[in-house]
Amino acid sequence: RGSGPGGQSVNMADTAVRITHKPTKIAVKVSDTSSLISNRVKAMSLLRARLFDIQRRTKAQAASDVRAEHQGTGDRSEKIRTYNYTRDTVTDHRGGISVPGAQALLQ
Repeated sequence: RGSGPGGQSVNMADTAVRITHKPTKIAVKVSDTSSLISNRVKAMSLLRARLFDIQRRTKAQAASDVRAEHQGTGDRSEKIRTYNYTRDTVTDHRGGISVPGAQALLQ
């Protein structure tokens, strides 16, 4: 409460709303209007939007991690097969087998 000049508006009812989501410790404070009910509705919708945004980000990060895990780095060590046209061979790096006839294999 104010203790200076300000007239009767100093003695009005408190209508600010502060809502804290305990599991995530997210706090929302709304004091837009002079109606407690409308401030509470706005605060709940704002808190709900923030929680949905956090949930959306965590799901997107999890999907990105899975995608990155499945996707290779593109290193030479990840090659399955090498086609050497100068020696006319195909080398399978999984078993270490080198087979002649790369041109015939590709046709």
